[in-house]
Amino acid sequence: MPTLPLLLCVAAVASMFWAEVSGGGPRALLFAVVTLSGVAVGNFLAPREAMRIFDYGLRVTALASFALWVVFPELAIDQGRASHGTLLGIYPHKNSLSAMLLLGVVTLLNRTKPDVSRQSKIAWTVFYVVLMAFSKSATALGLLLLCAVLNVIVRSWRRLSPFSRTLSLLAYLGATFLIVVFLLSRSDEILGVFGRDSTLSGRSRIWEGTYYAWKLRPLFGYGWWVAFDERSEASRTIYQFTQWYVPNAHNSFLTMLLFLGLFGMVLLVAFSLAVLFRCLLGLVRNFTLEGSWQLQIVTIFILHSLFDSWLDKTYWFLMVLISVWSIRYGKSRMESPKLELL
Repeated sequence: MPTLPLLLCVAAVASMFWAEVSGGGPRALLFAVVTLSGVAVGNFLAPREAMRIFDYGLRVTALASFALWVVFPELAIDQGRASHGTLLGIYPHKNSLSAMLLLGVVTLLNRTKPDVSRQSKIAWTVFYVVLMAFSKSATALGLLLLCAVLNVIVRSWRRLSPFSRTLSLLAYLGATFLIVVFLLSRSDEILGVFGRDSTLSGRSRIWEGTYYAWKLRPLFGYGWWVAFDERSEASRTIYQFTQWYVPNAHNSFLTMLLFLGLFGMVLLVAFSLAVLFRCLLGLVRNFTLEGSWQLQIVTIFILHSLFDSWLDKTYWFLMVLISVWSIRYGKSRMESPKLELL
């Protein structure tokens, strides 16, 4: 049982007692259900079996989105002003579709060869990427490139010793730091390549308003999800910066600041870093494709959470799932023939 996400569940439900407006209870219960479902599935399924199920499920999702696009394009294509012409598929927003397509690519590439042929991998990867291109999500496309690089790096560890993997990891972390510093210094030019400006499609104004609203209730926040109710003080404060009522902060960590204040933010950051550390430690000790898959999902969650909120969705479910596996399989962090019998 992972402690930190369960504490977040308790805090989410309890926050209804100090929320300034009502209505957040159903979303708090949904968050608890998603979290407990991740715990249950993690104790029931091994990583390899879970990968197989997710792979097939994500293929069905992609095919259903494509079929809806062909048969009812007016439903599958966003007709709104902000994202007009982008592919939604079976989801209400392009970011949700692109996130699932990204997960499909990552899952497919880390499945073993006997289960999935190389030709099938290539065909489905192309299909996923084409749909992602029509969804026009710059964040998902950027993360796709990152995962491709990360996949190559991690696979290079296959034949290395644990000590050599550790040295390689430290070298890559140092290089990553330098690259991030460089990218930040050239942020405007890089954003222009993806068709974005310095406001990140208006996100910077949302973040500024969110930060200002948080300072009014810094310790325990406004209550789970009620911060974006138009009746709440937080929502009205953010409106002054954006001139429209936003449904979330477009950042999981800032969203948590509004929901549960600094208390919830510390729990979320600690949980995310702990799972990331365990995934890295597991791969250093024992390379497996299942471990590579988990590391890429955790990386996607953390980085994608900087631009969107994923607190009660599929990626949060996977984060809890992976945290359970890291506890269940102990030092090996991965499945082995003996553990598959449990």
